[in-house]
Amino acid sequence: METGTLNEGKSAPARDGRRIRGGIALALPCRIFMGSIFLYAGIQKARDIALFAKDIQGYQLLPDALIRPMATYLPFLEIAVGAAVMLRLAYGGALVLSGSMLGVFVAALGAAMWRGLNIECGCFGHGGPGRPAGIEMGMDLCMAAGWLYLVWQFLKDRRKGGMAERPTNNVDPEAPETPGGDARR
Repeated sequence: METGTLNEGKSAPARDGRRIRGGIALALPCRIFMGSIFLYAGIQKARDIALFAKDIQGYQLLPDALIRPMATYLPFLEIAVGAAVMLRLAYGGALVLSGSMLGVFVAALGAAMWRGLNIECGCFGHGGPGRPAGIEMGMDLCMAAGWLYLVWQFLKDRRKGGMAERPTNNVDPEAPETPGGDARR
């Protein structure tokens, strides 16, 4: 293994032989930021589900029968996804869910802005800072940019066999093949 210093334009070796690059160093604060936003937003919404249901109703996008279930389950999904993003637990799935939620949030807020609705965003629970919808949209788009970076880093690491989650199948690649054609431990 080659050992360079950061001053020579090379990166320091990690314990498992991978090299630590600037992208990985940026991914950690980005994960913590994104995860903490989802955690905080979910906790604030879960504190008063009835008021959050009124915020959802204000968007005029869902039938009445879906508003209460959405208000009940979405905060806890946000909390779970926030924790998973921060801790890299089921990370690929957490990225899919967080990106899907961001997409829905941007679309719903954009639809409300386009229709000229004067709504309480509900992004961080009811009675939040009361920012204009344009500011909320800007915040969501910044989060989407951070999400895109995390997805790019995840896919790049996965291609290189790096830090991304990979399925384990308990097969030793060095084991001789059996007559059935598969390697056994």
